Amino acid sequence: MYAPCCHLKIKFRPYLILFLALVFSAFPTTANINQTAEEEKFRQLGNLVNTVVYMWNSPFGLSNDEITSLIIKSNIQQDSSTLGSVIRAVLYEITATNSDTPRLPIEPIGSVSASDWKYVKEINVKRYVALRALFILSQAANRYVENSERLKHSIPQLYVLKKEALETGEPEAAAVASIWLAMEYSELNPMKAVVELEYALPYLLPFDEEYSLETILDKKLAHSWLADAYVSLNIVNRALKHQQYALEEVKKHSELNAYHFTGVVNAFVQLREFDKAIEMAEEAKQVSKENLSLEQTLYSLWLQTNIYLQRNTTLDRANILSLTENLAKYKDVQLPNSIAPAYEELSAIRAAIVGSEKEFENTIYRYV
Repeated sequence: MYAPCCHLKIKFRPYLILFLALVFSAFPTTANINQTAEEEKFRQLGNLVNTVVYMWNSPFGLSNDEITSLIIKSNIQQDSSTLGSVIRAVLYEITATNSDTPRLPIEPIGSVSASDWKYVKEINVKRYVALRALFILSQAANRYVENSERLKHSIPQLYVLKKEALETGEPEAAAVASIWLAMEYSELNPMKAVVELEYALPYLLPFDEEYSLETILDKKLAHSWLADAYVSLNIVNRALKHQQYALEEVKKHSELNAYHFTGVVNAFVQLREFDKAIEMAEEAKQVSKENLSLEQTLYSLWLQTNIYLQRNTTLDRANILSLTENLAKYKDVQLPNSIAPAYEELSAIRAAIVGSEKEFENTIYRYV
């Protein structure tokens, strides 16, 4: 006997399975919900860690009181979860041995176990690598006063971390370990720092403030470090290439200012390519005007003047006098502490040109 119901049941079973799969996939499992919640929690706590590293006891960014408020708001001190305990351990290590400056309001906890780290890695590998690298460096700095001793312990541990990241199949995570390795090697072996940076470079992401812990050491910074390393190795043409890449990264992903042109200008000067250096300094001046910044305009004048001093032709001295004709309006302009006292230098250089040849030579000796 023909059984149409049975026939339909068999015939449409694959479609029924597909329908059920679609229905159930529309509803996330408890595991997926937990994973998403932990990822978001880790992202927020990672951003907190990054804020602490770069702003605690710093004159820039948030104050210590503001950061303390963020820590209290995060409830990290009362968080007994695995992720919370690991984050708290890292935060504690960052200022554990501070004696002359304030420590973070974080109480110490017991040691972090391998299973704790494994749990964190399963949430987000790149962020885990950044967090653990920071933990390694903080612990080493706290335990060993001498740099040589610190590096003996931090570098092997960072290599293990890089190997672990490679085994996950995520090259971006390995790149994070590599750039931390490069930072340590910069004090010990510039060539090895170059190797790690060149390895990391293709996989590094632009800085993203929403994911700041794993992107703070970004492609722009890697190019800048490579440029510095190549200068120390006296390979200025390669340094120039990376300074140019770093500038392009800023143009694409950040707010451009006159200070960003420093590396490119200095590299062109070292290569005696003065016309290109002047072209870059002119661009820096234009950017400073677009930013309506007297500080940046003063700095761009300082860049231009130093190029002319280095080339030092009769025409260049006339150019310097023209550039420094109206210096008085910059007298009270304050540049960042890490930048030369541009107004004082420019005033001295102008006075030297107007004065005797001996005064001019002495000024060049002091400022070039």
